[in-house]
Amino acid sequence: MLRSLELPSAVLTGDLVKSQMHSQEMIGRALDVIKGIANDHSERTGDFAPKFTRFRGDGWQFAMGNVPQALRVAVLIGASLKGASDLPSTRISIGVGQIDSMGSQTLADASGEAFIVSGRALDWLERKAGSLAISGLGITYLHQIAVELLELRMKLWTSHQAEAAALYLNGPYATGREVATRLGISQQAVSYRLAGADARRIAELLEEWETEFQLIPGGPYA
Repeated sequence: MLRSLELPSAVLTGDLVKSQMHSQEMIGRALDVIKGIANDHSERTGDFAPKFTRFRGDGWQFAMGNVPQALRVAVLIGASLKGASDLPSTRISIGVGQIDSMGSQTLADASGEAFIVSGRALDWLERKAGSLAISGLGITYLHQIAVELLELRMKLWTSHQAEAAALYLNGPYATGREVATRLGISQQAVSYRLAGADARRIAELLEEWETEFQLIPGGPYA
């Protein structure tokens, strides 16, 4: 483990939406996408192992130490699933706080404030039919409004726009040529899709979010 649990961490908790309308194969593929993104972030940034854990068939959870980047990871998950039009979408709740224990084999017996607030925020999302929320240490109502506005913008993405945005936002931003090569389409088509998704501006805003997040009381957060 490369980061002390004495620092605030983020716990991302979610469940697939309308999973009963999808086959077990599609549910498994969606959860594999989420797990892959969690593991990729950990390996790329040197964060601690996320310990991706599946709950109740369509529920999931993982932890990350780089709190400022939790929103970026959540956006990437949402974009990746929407970009694969045959897969179910997911609710995502980001809880910020202390982690007392990462559990034994899985997060099923983990403990700490980050897990508590993440679970509560997921319950709130289910009641309001939302898909993205953040709560916990240092999080204000203004942060929650900003995240909800981002959620509303993401809901307007087409599957093609989300697919391009996911590739663009994943790690160091890909160029239009790289995205075009991955998708097997022209750079002009990629440009249209990224513009339609406002992906470049969202990338800039995520960078600003991560910078400003360091100033929130209760840190350091990374």
